[in-house]
Amino acid sequence: MLLPYFTEQDDTLIRQGAVRDYLGLQSVWSSVARQLEPNLSGQVSNIQGIKAVGLIYHIMNNNKNFDDKMEENSGLFFRYMEGLFEYYLVHEMKQKPCYGARAITGDKQSLEINLNAGTVVMGLYQYYRGTCRRAGMINDDWTLDNKLESIYQALIPNDIEIKKLMDSFKGLMKKENKTFSPFEIMKDKDIKSLFNCVFSGSDSSISKYLDGVFYKDTSLRVYASYCSEVVNSENEGAVGSKAFQIHNKLKYHQPDYPRLDAMQNFLNCEPFLCLLDDLFHSLLNAETLKVFGESVVIQEEAVTDKARAFIRLEQVNNTEFSSARFKELYQLAHMIVGKHWGDFAVTLFQYHEQLMLVRKLGPVAVIEDGKVVSLQDIGRDEDEEILERIKSSDIWNNGYYIYSTASIYSQIQKELKGSAK
Repeated sequence: MLLPYFTEQDDTLIRQGAVRDYLGLQSVWSSVARQLEPNLSGQVSNIQGIKAVGLIYHIMNNNKNFDDKMEENSGLFFRYMEGLFEYYLVHEMKQKPCYGARAITGDKQSLEINLNAGTVVMGLYQYYRGTCRRAGMINDDWTLDNKLESIYQALIPNDIEIKKLMDSFKGLMKKENKTFSPFEIMKDKDIKSLFNCVFSGSDSSISKYLDGVFYKDTSLRVYASYCSEVVNSENEGAVGSKAFQIHNKLKYHQPDYPRLDAMQNFLNCEPFLCLLDDLFHSLLNAETLKVFGESVVIQEEAVTDKARAFIRLEQVNNTEFSSARFKELYQLAHMIVGKHWGDFAVTLFQYHEQLMLVRKLGPVAVIEDGKVVSLQDIGRDEDEEILERIKSSDIWNNGYYIYSTASIYSQIQKELKGSAK
């Protein structure tokens, strides 16, 4: 039997926040989604955050004030800049934060950010930075792409703003307590001017660059535009999941669209992943393999239909779909189709137990002598609710970056239209 890590360590299985994904399915659906969204993550929804990452690396890599001592504190500088940026976004621009709303709530004048806190903001560092690297905006040596670097140099031609910003950070480093008031920093008109130049939207040069980077592949531009249309529409009569609606819209309006098969992979994958999660919880409800094998849940025809649809991915010419993890899931799907429910249950729980071990956590439940022994109370639905979900193909647990794709595309196009007026 194959188990995580399979042949190599997979950091997506043990990253912070993954603990609620009891079967490690996030890395599965994300690999399917990457065929149509190669850059964004589910937490990336604001182009201002992408601009902020670019600004931070522009300063760190090109400013003489960033000396060796500052280099030692580069992580803190990133968090310092992130705190300032999120404050500016919420309290100066009156926009929603990119991430970490709790760190910047309250009265703007009395608000303080503590860089020693474990969850200061950090959304830019964890998520937006990865998007910038995948898109080629940041090189392997953490320098900016030359074209993007030239844009920041044109937007910030003077050193005085950055020097004042660096001086404010150096002053903070002298304190043992590393707590600062973003309001006091932003009172400096030169520092505020620096942020205005990059984030106000009056200059579209970064948006034009992002449009070229994210949508240089015409087929990805088409996909992003359809995501935007479907997500932002108010069609109350729309049927099916967002992915189903996007697929049908592409199929009708773009019958020769070269990535329809990739879109179909979404539709074959997600219902099965939802099914696995539901069957996992149904096993917890059953408490014994005998009861599970006789439950109405597994008698539902949609159970085998969803497993068969997932098995079709075995025929897709994509190295990701022949990975060890997918082979494990195909094994589970074939057990479902063959109605080998005892083997299925044991294999599923062994998979779960090994996954939790990798995370250095205990399993939610184990199977002992045909009994399902719960070790943690995770909360679960009754079988009647599980059965209703299984009967539907419209209920999705995972987003496949569709909302991120729609959001970023819409914002870029809005800024470009605004600059054309």
